[in-house]
Amino acid sequence: MAVTSYDDEIFLLREAYTRLSHADHDYDGRRGMAAKQTALAAKILGATVGGGGEGGEAQAVSDEQLRLAQASLERARDLAAGRHQLGVHDHVSAAIYEISQALAVK
Repeated sequence: MAVTSYDDEIFLLREAYTRLSHADHDYDGRRGMAAKQTALAAKILGATVGGGGEGGEAQAVSDEQLRLAQASLERARDLAAGRHQLGVHDHVSAAIYEISQALAVK
């Protein structure tokens, strides 16, 4: 029986969660919802995520944090799809959606 490692997905989820945590603006609660979905995806893989934000970022910097988190999540979603990890894929897709909605909030 082959042992599957989820290190790549976990790395990407942790990277995204950290970026979401460091983004300084609330985005009508969308940033927090994206972080929650990211944490739920990591939990399915047996991992935890964490990290606190530094605060005080300009809006443009915060927006860039969200865009970078979204890119990490898109890569994690592709890996999850390739491994038929439906639960992970669903949570990551929800996080990506929340980020896209967050970036539309101005």
